[in-house]
Amino acid sequence: MKTPTAQSTSFRPLPCHSIPKFPSTEYAYIIQQTLEPTSYIAELVKEVSRIGEQFRESYLRVAESLRPAIEQYQLTAHILSEALTPQINFWQNWVEQNKAMFDSYARFWQTFQEEYEIAEEEAIEILRKYKWFITLSLPLDFVFEAVRIDKNMGNQRKAMNRLFVDYFSSDNFRNLENLVDEWETNDIFEPRMKIFKDCVSVMKRTG
Repeated sequence: MKTPTAQSTSFRPLPCHSIPKFPSTEYAYIIQQTLEPTSYIAELVKEVSRIGEQFRESYLRVAESLRPAIEQYQLTAHILSEALTPQINFWQNWVEQNKAMFDSYARFWQTFQEEYEIAEEEAIEILRKYKWFITLSLPLDFVFEAVRIDKNMGNQRKAMNRLFVDYFSSDNFRNLENLVDEWETNDIFEPRMKIFKDCVSVMKRTG
């Protein structure tokens, strides 16, 4: 037996006639159909292009029809911005200028609640029922007395009114005069300060 040599074990190239071939006529047909102006593939490409153009035109028509509404919205927003900005700035400035007053108001009710164990909301609701309000010039025991009056049976409007009238009219309306003087630093009351002071003067003369 012969020993196999390197030549006998090496791979040999296949002859050309044994390599499988794909039919080239199909590719040629497809290419021809694409290039042929009257072929169905060329017509399909044209149809896709027409659909794309129609979509673009529809989009432009919709955008054009919405333009007046968009412009009107922008104009309205601009007008509102110009009209509201001064008001917003006014109230922001007012809050900043009266921050000390708000802080004092919060401390007032915190002290009241700690001393009498009555919540701010409860006391304010009672005063609102009788159409009165609290100022920082009022002593804490006065507010407590107002809450105590409401605890009695029945409508206590006369008793509540008498409590406030007696407080502000005592000592020739001294408490009322002090209250009005405090309003002089408030921008909201400034245009009416003369009227307020005149009213106090009349009450003092006729009281």
